[in-house]
Amino acid sequence: YHQDLHSFPTRRSSDLLTGAVGQINTSDISTRPVPDIVNSLQGLIPGLNIQQNSGDPRNAPEINIRGFNSINGGSPLVLIDGIEGDLNRLNPSDIENFSILKDAASASIYGARGAFGVILITTKRGTAGKTSVDYSNNIGWTTPTTRTDYISDPYLYAKTIDDAIFGYNGTSYSGYDEDDYEIARKVANGEIEPYKELLPNGNYKFFDKTNWYDYLFRKWQPSINHNISISGGTDKIKGYLSGRYYKTKTIENVVDANFNKFNLKANVIFQATKWLEISNNIQFSQADDIIYGGYKSGWGGMWSTTTWYYLFAFHPISIDGIPFDNWQGGPAALAAGNNWQKSHSEQLINTLSAKLTPLKDLDIIFEYSKRITNDANSTRLNQFQSLLAPKLTLTTGGLNRLTEYRNRNYYNVLNLYGTYSKTFLNDHNLKLMLGFNQEDYEADNVISEQGDLLIPALENLSLGTNILRATGSASLWALRGYFGRFNYDYKNKYLLEFNARYDGSSRFPENSRWGFFPSVSLGWYPSRENFWTPIADIINTLKLRASYGKLGNQTVGLYTFSQTLGISQSTWLANSAKLTYATVPDP
Repeated sequence: YHQDLHSFPTRRSSDLLTGAVGQINTSDISTRPVPDIVNSLQGLIPGLNIQQNSGDPRNAPEINIRGFNSINGGSPLVLIDGIEGDLNRLNPSDIENFSILKDAASASIYGARGAFGVILITTKRGTAGKTSVDYSNNIGWTTPTTRTDYISDPYLYAKTIDDAIFGYNGTSYSGYDEDDYEIARKVANGEIEPYKELLPNGNYKFFDKTNWYDYLFRKWQPSINHNISISGGTDKIKGYLSGRYYKTKTIENVVDANFNKFNLKANVIFQATKWLEISNNIQFSQADDIIYGGYKSGWGGMWSTTTWYYLFAFHPISIDGIPFDNWQGGPAALAAGNNWQKSHSEQLINTLSAKLTPLKDLDIIFEYSKRITNDANSTRLNQFQSLLAPKLTLTTGGLNRLTEYRNRNYYNVLNLYGTYSKTFLNDHNLKLMLGFNQEDYEADNVISEQGDLLIPALENLSLGTNILRATGSASLWALRGYFGRFNYDYKNKYLLEFNARYDGSSRFPENSRWGFFPSVSLGWYPSRENFWTPIADIINTLKLRASYGKLGNQTVGLYTFSQTLGISQSTWLANSAKLTYATVPDP
């Protein structure tokens, strides 16, 4: 395995590594029919932990290497073709090499950002030869693996909750007596049809049979994944082009909702002269999804208690076509299907690079990358009707409101480094790398909100008649670093490696902005010594290694050392208008 990764080359081959580096066979990733690479990584490499903390499929799993490393959180640095990237945006079929730097010795060259490990990915590039076209298509179905045997028998449900509440305060939750329990048992067994009973006080007692889990959540989620790639070229010019389309239904069952992903990648390598190679790599990704929710006072959503609290098995879903509501109207809003959140995200990354070979064994690499990300999210709230328990009062709930969120950010990366490799007297191998890295990031956000829209089915701020909010924010940061690495081995048996990085981050004040992060590691192959020959058939390889390194951690807020003013608006009125005021900065 040749580990000359596009970010910063690590070492010549995996057997000569002295740091803790893990590698993944990319065929194990591309063949798994999942929408993103993170879910493909489960169980593929020791020390890489993937944890899904939410049932919401839109939320990306958490990744950590060798456990959590800070009480403030933190995640590995992910470099895709030399630029910090998002694994969830990457097409798994485009991956060429995948490595993980686990310890300080291997990750110290990334300085202030390597505290939680580093994930290095290079994507596929064009190869010389006959043009090849590859197409793959996966059709799959996903189902939850968690327990779903919730109580849906109305008799058992009523007895269970009443026994629990009676033991607590001596009352009944369902209001059933022994005759009512018998009726609930008959409804559960299908001996009589579900019905409701009007009580003298105007309240209703319900004898229904509802499996709320099956009503709210889809048991099977179909998905389809198309991949196509074209590769080929000559020794002079090579190219690679690929595309991916992925579509799946969400877990919501009341209203149909889809999640879509699209990827496009193009790479061209031009051998201008014997000593100059120019390449350009462009990647585009897009994701669109919609989810439905809503409740009496706002959004709530499928994953909120406003939807799945107070859902009793003896309550109906609807009565005469009107949704039933026992509390906050979550299921009724879902049934109306007029409260939704839409998200659209697109990202374009372009990397221009040049490789110069002015002398034998000397390579100079220049890379400039620009990433542009645009996110557009909207939340549309509408009013809906329901029959409110216990009197089945026809009620109109919900809000008439549209919230639009826009985020635009720009990320620039400049890498310039050189490598020199030399072998002396056939046995002494050394490699030296020196380089410079600079990055900057700028983002701005806009939030607008209108109320009392004129047309319920549409979402456009121009339809609003009541301006509720118009605000925004901005952020920026920068990073600059100088780095180097020295490798030496003797007869591929005795290994030595030094790494160092000098980093400056705008997240810290000027007098403590820079930090130095060195590492050293040693390796020895006893199995390549002469004395190992008698047991070579039993243990063919043994490598001992030791390392020490120092890493930085810049996982802090952007302006913690600055006194910033917060701008807010009062909730009260003065002269018929809200007041805008500034808050006092922290000391």
